[in-house]
Amino acid sequence: MTFATISRRWLPQPPRQIRFAMAAAVVMGAASSGWIGASSAQAESFTGAYLAARHAETVTDVNAAARYFNKALRLRPSDPRLMESALFYSVAAGRASRAVEIAKRVSMKNPADPVTVLTLASDHMVEGDFEGAKERLEGSLESNGAGGLLSKLLHAWSAFGAGETEAALATLSAEEERALYRLFFRYHAGLVASASGDDAAAATFFEEAMTAAGGPTSRIVEALGAAYERTERTEKAEELYDELLALSPSDASMLAAKARLERGEAPAVKFETAVEGAAEAFYGLAAALAQEDSARIALLYVRLGLHLRPDFDEAHLLVGEIMESFDQFDEADSSYAKVTEASPMFNAAQLGRASAMENAEDDDAALELLKGLSSRAPDDPQIHFAIGRFFSRHEQFEDCVVAYKDGIERLRQITDRNWLSHYGLGICLERTKQWQLAEENFRTALELRPNQPDVLNYLGYSLLEKGERLDEAREMIELAVKEKPESGYIVDSLGWALYRLGEFNDAVEHLERAVSLTPVEPVIVDHLGDALWMVGRKMEAEFQWNRALSFEPEEDVVERINRKLKVGLDRVLEEEMAEKDDEGAVEGQTEPKKVEVTPASEQDG
Repeated sequence: MTFATISRRWLPQPPRQIRFAMAAAVVMGAASSGWIGASSAQAESFTGAYLAARHAETVTDVNAAARYFNKALRLRPSDPRLMESALFYSVAAGRASRAVEIAKRVSMKNPADPVTVLTLASDHMVEGDFEGAKERLEGSLESNGAGGLLSKLLHAWSAFGAGETEAALATLSAEEERALYRLFFRYHAGLVASASGDDAAAATFFEEAMTAAGGPTSRIVEALGAAYERTERTEKAEELYDELLALSPSDASMLAAKARLERGEAPAVKFETAVEGAAEAFYGLAAALAQEDSARIALLYVRLGLHLRPDFDEAHLLVGEIMESFDQFDEADSSYAKVTEASPMFNAAQLGRASAMENAEDDDAALELLKGLSSRAPDDPQIHFAIGRFFSRHEQFEDCVVAYKDGIERLRQITDRNWLSHYGLGICLERTKQWQLAEENFRTALELRPNQPDVLNYLGYSLLEKGERLDEAREMIELAVKEKPESGYIVDSLGWALYRLGEFNDAVEHLERAVSLTPVEPVIVDHLGDALWMVGRKMEAEFQWNRALSFEPEEDVVERINRKLKVGLDRVLEEEMAEKDDEGAVEGQTEPKKVEVTPASEQDG
């Protein structure tokens, strides 16, 4: 089992699937609603467009969904469901002019439709019609959820745009029990106050927002620090920047703010106009939702933010991240590429481009971009870590070691977020047979992030394989399972560890659970077969080995399974014992899956 197969991607992407059952349901639904009637060319064209739209929706191909829903709508222009679907995906695909056109039609039948309200209110603001935006939003101000929150924020910014600053601040400084509302209200109250020139009031609002957030966040600290600077509290601003950099040493906006402060330059007001403030409202909520598996709604909101402010670099970066999560790699690359070189977000956007290129299997272009970025910004540790992950995925472990070491050497300070850097370096050191250094890095990762299950799993099993500190190794793997019980890979490690220790009955129990959690992973299924054989369940063992073969394992695993099916596991183990290498390792013995994909939420700091 090669490392590339074990950990092909550090950032998981959802698989594409064609759901024929859904397609059939769509056909039946279309027929029952009268959409498929006469066998005319128009009916066939409509059915094809609608099915294509629903399929694109299923596989999160946003642009195709917009194209085909709009095609279907042109053939059935009065259908309200089609109008709403075409509107949603037109916004999500960034087709603002088309979205506004459809929204006007939807509003005649359903003026309270949330997407319609937000789309038309945004367009009013783009046109400078702030009174029209306020009027459009009036009926949504009491709505719950994200739509209601956005309506209130946009209404306040529309009031500001119409010259009603006091009214805007009254809305945003009202008492609010809901923590999320209070956070957004106070933050935007601070932005309104700052845009109106009252930095003292702005600072107070930003401080309240930080309290509502439960601590410093990059967006709030950037705004609060700028307010402090403009009210001659420079030392307090520097303290604030340093506090956040201690938590996140590579935060681009904080590094830029600190560098500007050290140059003695006054901070600009980041959001001076109502349109910019409204764009920030859409972006902020989209960024929050994107972290909560609500990516389609997040994409809708961030696209509306870009309709208001097309040069919004952070919004382009977020669109790229969402599109990459949808496997829309060309679209992701295109969005990342819109982040300008002058932006503090430029390096992050270029790293996103490299990721999208690699996901699209354009590895040469990805590596070339990463190396060019490293030459441009040699002191940015994140670039070196990205290069290290690239080399690790492609099993170029010696190059991986160099890149990770370069990144760690360039860290301004080590924080708990850097567990991932030491974990990645440890893996590459282990793969280049530098075990002592590898173990040191694994243990450093655990010091930074105690009980991190992936590190516990990898280190524990590696110790077990080497016959070192067996009690500690087993405890590590058991703790990894406790911390991450739904991971088939980690449960497999425990089962395989018990197998290697000769505790075959317990091994079967854990390996059966591992297979239930990860049913199509050939190595895990193969492990279960071996354990079943050792407890005398030989027919079941052969069944599991054959299942493992059906999942197309790597060549060395195929060869060993075929040999087991021919002569039995006992004979294979005897043959392997006779072929031990100088280190005492068993040739051909399948390894457990020691490495699992790292969660997308984890970042090197």
